[in-house]
Amino acid sequence: MNKKLGVLGGMGPMATVDFVKRIVEKSPACSDQEHMSMIISNDPLIPDRTKHILENGENPLKKMLNNLVNLKESGATKVVIPCNTAHYWLDKLSCNERVSFISIIDAVMNEAGRRSMRRVGVLATNATIQTGIYTKAIESRGMKALMPSKHEQQLVMEGIYCVKAGKIAEGRALMEPVFDSLIKKGAEGVVLGCTEIPLAFDTLPVDKMEKALDSLDLLADQCVNYYYYEA
Repeated sequence: MNKKLGVLGGMGPMATVDFVKRIVEKSPACSDQEHMSMIISNDPLIPDRTKHILENGENPLKKMLNNLVNLKESGATKVVIPCNTAHYWLDKLSCNERVSFISIIDAVMNEAGRRSMRRVGVLATNATIQTGIYTKAIESRGMKALMPSKHEQQLVMEGIYCVKAGKIAEGRALMEPVFDSLIKKGAEGVVLGCTEIPLAFDTLPVDKMEKALDSLDLLADQCVNYYYYEA
């Protein structure tokens, strides 16, 4: 098998590690040699995506492009980015290096479609919300997007940065009530649209997890499908 998955990670580092772990756990491998061949760039020095989009901070595109070139030169046949906000630059990354990507946005929306959802809530960074990455994807498929209130969105961002700082329980305490609120508003499913959120929600009750669209997990599923089952 000549396939090799490139992981353009580090956004954040813990989410990248968790993503790779999920791939290994989902792979139908019975020996070391049957596991997926991956090249992993876990670079935490990529500038903050949200700060660039909302506050005109340092642009992360150049650093992402450099890391993408390294993955391509190392033999990656397909690339994934375990960061939702970074998909704002997906078109530029694809055009500059002519690399084929597996999109985390498509992975989530395919699952929402499979479940025939009509109303979908979104938990994500301020930048992902403002750029409409998920809102556009949801509405283009004839679904209604439900968003947190301004106060709830502040709690989500605080929770995301808690997780990035290793304060998992604090992050969950901030974000879980917002998840519950979106369900009460009528969401049939809620996108965990930042890869730090699944880290905080890994011990949610089963009834809640059934309504979660876990972007990290769904992306891992797509990678396993690509590597083992696509011709």
